Amino acid sequence: MGYKGGGRKSTGKSTGNDGIKPSLDIFMILGNILVDKDIRLYESHVQNELFQSVFSTFMVCRYLSMNSNPNVRQIALDYLPTLEGMSDHPELVYKVLLRVVPKTYNRFTPYIKSGFPRAN
Repeated sequence: MGYKGGGRKSTGKSTGNDGIKPSLDIFMILGNILVDKDIRLYESHVQNELFQSVFSTFMVCRYLSMNSNPNVRQIALDYLPTLEGMSDHPELVYKVLLRVVPKTYNRFTPYIKSGFPRAN
């Protein structure tokens, strides 16, 4: 009736090619837009069944507007009206951003804007 140990604990990661698609989140998409710039990764993201529920034009532009690179911030602000108009086609928005956003070398994307004075 106790714990019958043995075997490996599941880490949730697939070690083989057993047909399980990896999970997808907004940070993977942002990593490809900012750092990887890989069209094959784009294609695998778009083909993932989670893409439609994960990708948000507003959230991607919001994160890009908080990037430490001023060129990335400016592009996010310049393209925002156009991208919001294309929000019915998230795969196109993703592809446009993949091509126009300059490559950065910092994978970290802040999700909370810092630098504001805090009231105690």
